[in-house]
Amino acid sequence: MAGILLTNIATICLYRGWLAEGANKSKASQGFTFAGWLLIPVSIYVSGLESGIRFAVAFAIITVCFSAWLLIVRARTQRHTGRERAKHRKALNWRAAAQGLIPQLLTAIALIPVCGTLAAFVTVGITHLLPFERVNNLALGIFTMPLIWAGLALWYMAETNRMRLYLCGSLLAACSAFSVYA
Repeated sequence: MAGILLTNIATICLYRGWLAEGANKSKASQGFTFAGWLLIPVSIYVSGLESGIRFAVAFAIITVCFSAWLLIVRARTQRHTGRERAKHRKALNWRAAAQGLIPQLLTAIALIPVCGTLAAFVTVGITHLLPFERVNNLALGIFTMPLIWAGLALWYMAETNRMRLYLCGSLLAACSAFSVYA
C-alpha cells in the first residue's frame, strides 16, 4: 500500500511541477518535478519489499508506461497552450477542418493497428526476458499491452517528425525481436 501511495504522491509532484510555465517556473516547481522523478523508483522499491519481486516488476512496467503517458500529455498540452496564446481564436472554418480530418482519420486507421502489433511485440519482448513462470508473464502481458498500445498510438498521432517516428518504431521492433528470437 505504501508503494502505491508513493506513486500517487510522485504523480502529484510531477503534475504540480509541470503546472508552472515559462517565466513563472520557479525553483519550487523544479523541486516538485525532481521529487516526483525521485519518488517513482523509491515507490517501486517499496512495493517490491511489500509484495514481492513479481509485483514490483509488474508495477515498475506499469508505472513507467504511466509516466510516459504523462510526458506525452505534458508535451501535447504545452504545445497547444502556446498556440492558443499566440493566435486570437477565430470562428471555425468547417471546410478546412473537414479537409484536415480526412488525412488524420486515414493515419489513425493505418497506424493504430500497427501500434497494436508493435505493442504486442514489445510486450512479448519485455515479458520474455523476465524470470517468471509462463502464467505470470501472460498476466503481466495482458495488463501491460493495452498501456503500451495506447501510449504508442498517442505518440504516433501526436508526433510531427515522421522520420523519428519510423526510426523509433523500427528500433523497438528490432529490440523486441532480438530479445525473443536470439
